[in-house]
Amino acid sequence: MRISFVIVSKCLVEYQEKLKDIPLQFCYHQEAGATQILLEGEKFRHIYKSRRSCAESKLWLRNLRDDFLYAYRCQECKREQALLILESQHEFKNIPKYPLNIALAMIEPKNIEKILPFLNEMGCEKLILFWADLSQRHFRIDEKRLQRILHSSSEQCGRSDCVQLEILPHLQAVFEADSTLMLFDFEGKGLENIVVSKSPATIAIGPEGGFSPKEKQFAKEAKIQLICGGNLILRSETAATYIQANAHLFYDIIPHSES
Repeated sequence: MRISFVIVSKCLVEYQEKLKDIPLQFCYHQEAGATQILLEGEKFRHIYKSRRSCAESKLWLRNLRDDFLYAYRCQECKREQALLILESQHEFKNIPKYPLNIALAMIEPKNIEKILPFLNEMGCEKLILFWADLSQRHFRIDEKRLQRILHSSSEQCGRSDCVQLEILPHLQAVFEADSTLMLFDFEGKGLENIVVSKSPATIAIGPEGGFSPKEKQFAKEAKIQLICGGNLILRSETAATYIQANAHLFYDIIPHSES
């Protein structure tokens, strides 16, 4: 038993030493992992002009699809493009400790874009956008723009993945996807009194007008648990940030198990 402990401790020290020179921050590139990458256009300007990287320095890239951090060297750098050669790869998973799924009723796109980096950096696992009864119907979501915001956020915070995005037609569809759904509502219990049955938990937040009587009746009939954030009325985007910032309260009850 003592020998096993020593071996494990030695391996842990060696692993920590190995990771010492690996940075948390990286650049996103969808082709990260390929033996060669031709950087050009916006990607080239972002890395070599906006971030002022030196042509001789090592570049760390992720594709945000796997757990690897890829090290590249610049073999040839021209005025508007650079040829990168894969030098090494390191499995380095850096994911949130307290993830949550947040189902947010459709609100103004600019407000979604504003809170998206915060949710990503604080550990939201999935952001589900759904059309509530009181949502304004003229909103149009630019999913590609949201993905760009998420990629930039993960670059900055060092997260090895990013928030998953999903759009559903109504609250019932959110419940069908996860029957343990909870609703953030003024009449609910405080977060510290909530019991969750699985990880990650899913919490739905209504639009500015809240949930409609029809949606509240549906929640009652489906026995959906209600939670609240105190005696103040929060805007939708504030509620989403508040819930994610307090995610640890849920995992004091159910610890997150990495798959």
